[in-house]
Amino acid sequence: MRNLFKYIFFLGVMATVMVSCKKDNSAPELSVVETKLGTGPLENKGTIQLSSADYTASVEDAWCKIQQDGNIIHITVEQNDDKTNRSTLIHITSNDGKKLVVPITQRGLLFDINSPIKDLNYSFKGGVKKINIISNVDYKVEFDQDWLSYKVEGDTLYITADSY
Repeated sequence: MRNLFKYIFFLGVMATVMVSCKKDNSAPELSVVETKLGTGPLENKGTIQLSSADYTASVEDAWCKIQQDGNIIHITVEQNDDKTNRSTLIHITSNDGKKLVVPITQRGLLFDINSPIKDLNYSFKGGVKKINIISNVDYKVEFDQDWLSYKVEGDTLYITADSY
């Protein structure tokens, strides 16, 4: 009977050791947790956060630069001076071979004057001229003369010249 208890005790210890020593081979699954990047035409910086730091990444086009930092990929896109949008792909491959593709799209630069006014000549009376501006970027209006002023309302730029 004593040997039976020793045998049962030995089996219990071995079962506990085998269960506790079981190696967990499952690596964390690679996935995109969060992406932050503006889509405007100017130079932009952003990030892709991944669920794991075990990966390699590459990008298809030179206007988009990436830098790996743990489970974060830092992205820098250059200014897009074309009027058309452009896109590229970031390829991410985990160390176990799983592949992800993250598309990056950047809008084209839009700045156009859509106005019937061909010139800004004023008479001695001065006055106001209206110019329609189509733009997806902020712009600044400056004059080197104090007799000129401006006001922006929506897509319309009003330029006022004081009387002479």
